[in-house]
Amino acid sequence: MNKLALAGVLASSLALSTLGLAKMKMKGEKMMNKTVTLKGEVLDMACYMGMGASGAEHASCARTCLKDGSPVGLKTSDGKVYFLVPDHRGKKFDNDPYMQVRKDGADIVTVTGTVLDRGGAKALTVDKVSLDKDVK
Repeated sequence: MNKLALAGVLASSLALSTLGLAKMKMKGEKMMNKTVTLKGEVLDMACYMGMGASGAEHASCARTCLKDGSPVGLKTSDGKVYFLVPDHRGKKFDNDPYMQVRKDGADIVTVTGTVLDRGGAKALTVDKVSLDKDVK
């Protein structure tokens, strides 16, 4: 293949790759703008990912691990798991719903927030949280 043809093939490949990445980025951006309300169990993600630990029998450990800084998650009734993250849009984190949900390890809560999808990891900003008093 001559140099000009090779350069054309490389340029075309680069252009198609760039378009594919741009399309993926746009798809992710759409996902980021979706506000949802989800109900599920508050997870201590370290124990859940490492040992599959969840449920009432893990409540004491979950609360301790979350208090000590373990990542927090939410497992919905359909088995989907989301990392829970604070809202980074200029809010203080010292007295917001995110800090509250960190105290609710193994409890069933309802969380309203924005779904985020980065590199295959799903997260939910915690804009509002309420404890389900009917379920323990």
